[in-house]
Formats: sequence, C-alpha cells, structure tokens
Amino acid sequence: MSRRPIRILIVEDSAAVREFLTQVVAGEPDFALAGVAEDGAAGVAAAVDTLPDVILMDANMPVMDGFRATRQIMERCPTRIIIVTASFEPSDMRISMQSLEAGALAIVEKPWGPGHRDHERSLRRLFETIRTMSEVEVVRRWPARETVPAPAPAPSRPPGYRMVVMGASTGGPRVLAQILRDLPHDLRTPVCVVQHISPGFIEAFVSWLNDECPLTVEMAKTGLRARSGHVYFAPDDMQLGFAETGELRLTRDPPVCGFRPSISHLFGAAAEIWAGAAIGVLLTGMGRDGAEGCRRLSQQSAPIIVQEPASCAVASMPLAAVAAAKSSLVLPPDRIGAELRRLVGMEVDHADP
Repeated sequence: MSRRPIRILIVEDSAAVREFLTQVVAGEPDFALAGVAEDGAAGVAAAVDTLPDVILMDANMPVMDGFRATRQIMERCPTRIIIVTASFEPSDMRISMQSLEAGALAIVEKPWGPGHRDHERSLRRLFETIRTMSEVEVVRRWPARETVPAPAPAPSRPPGYRMVVMGASTGGPRVLAQILRDLPHDLRTPVCVVQHISPGFIEAFVSWLNDECPLTVEMAKTGLRARSGHVYFAPDDMQLGFAETGELRLTRDPPVCGFRPSISHLFGAAAEIWAGAAIGVLLTGMGRDGAEGCRRLSQQSAPIIVQEPASCAVASMPLAAVAAAKSSLVLPPDRIGAELRRLVGMEVDHADP
C-alpha cells in the first residue's frame, strides 16, 4: 500500500518564488500542494483551513511576518513548519530565529533557480528537510504528551564541575534559548554546544542568542581557552572537542551518527578530557546522536540531564540517551537551568520550581 503524499502549504510573499516552489512541489511524486498564501496572515488562515503536513514559511512578509505567523499556527493548529529564507540580512535572520523559538522545526535556504551551480544541491536539501520533518509525530507549542518517569537524581557532590556540554537537534533552538536565559552571566563553568542546524545558519543563531541571554555566546575556535560565563557553539561541518591541555579543538574528524558536528563527539571528548568534572545536557532531537556520548560521560560518574520527552518536538534522541545512561536526570526545559546552577554551586532563586 503506497503512502499518501506529503501535503505542503507554501507561505511566500514573492509571486516568482511562490510559482517556483509550487512547480518544485508539483514535480515530486510524494509531495502534494495543500495551498499557497502571500503573507503570514493568509498563511495562518490557510493552515487552519487545509491542515497541511508541512508548511514552507518565508521569514520577512507584509501584513504578518514569519515569526508571528509561526506563533499563531503553533497555538491554533500545531503543524510542522520549515522556515525557508534567501536573505541573510540581520532583520530577516532575527525573524527566522524567533520563528524557530516559536516552534518552527527547521530553517533552510531557498532553493536556487535552474542554471545556478547550487540548484540541485539546494533542492536536495529542501526535499530532505521536508521528508524528514514530515516524520515528526507531534509538533506543539505547549506539549501535552505523556512523559517518561525520571530516574532518581545522582547524589550531589561538592561543586567542582569545570565544563557543561549540551547537544540539541530538531526543536533545539527554542529550548536552548530558554535554558541559556535561565543561566547567570557569571556562570562558574563554560558551556560548549552542538546544535544540528542547516549549513549557513549557525552564526546567525549564535548572534541572536548572544542578544537574548545573559551569557556571552560565540562560535568555538581552535586554541581558545574556554571561559566561565561563555557559551561556545560548534561551527558548520566541524567536530568540537578539546585539546589535552583543555583548549577548544575543531577538527574534520569523520561524522558520528551521520553528523559533523556531532553531539556524541563533543560529549565523548568531554568524558576523555574532563572525566567526571563535566556535565552533559541532551535535548530534543531526531535520531540517536548523543546517546553514546551520554553513556561515556555516565561511565565517568558525570551528571547527565536529559530533556523530558513530553516537552520535546522530537523525543528520539532523549529516549535513546535515557536508555544509554541509566543515571540520567530527566527534566523539562524550565527546570534545567536551575539544576545546572545547583550543580555548579550557584544560588537558585526561590522562584524557581
């Protein structure tokens, strides 16, 4: 029995781009056009009316931009939304990053037209993203799925942690922003992060986060001595790890679980260099990247925090990590920041849950 086509709604203000994307969708046998809309407000109405499987959402549009449209759709009829942008202007990238925080699953560049040297590559990336995101079971702005019980937390120990490593994939930008906002500017450890995101967008995400949270957020660089109160993100197509002397180290080591940068590579490097003095945090995502890294950290008696599956856009990475690291502590995003502050011996506000 053949699977029904993936129904796609296109929300785009440019008539030429709308026509191009319409032809692209029509040309794939497993895609079907659910509708088109020329601005965000019309896109919200079309989403409610057609209930598509996937929405291709422009960022900068008249009447209502992609961020506000994404937020309204995720509140009214949760749907898989992919932000599709051709502009790397700061204003457009801010709208794109806000859309990811509001619940969009992914961000990709608009495919180039026929004749451009990157035409085929950009189409393949768009098609792969649509097909991958269409497999996501539930996408909610406020999740309501049943959770997996949290294992008992590991016994507390005197503050002595020297590194926090985090990993996230699908749905991660919103959760990372929430957690990093909950951490103080003088956090007593550095934080190193791998976020799976489409090539070309990580620097814009890092720049946006630097404006959104108290810590200093920047791109990792080889030889950089990680500083407390700073957050370092792995760049595109590079593995992030550590030199024997503790400095950050970027390499072209092979992909792990199909990813470069890989969460498991980062976590494994932390286990090797920092041993039990590292803290691992594994967040929402599709696949198994991070599970092996969590297992290696747990062998060093390092604390592992895993995002509660019910709060994830996609729960397969956290579920794999819980199975791999039996001592992991499962928490919703709004409690992870407070737990990190507790682990490093910093005061937790009484208002924290």
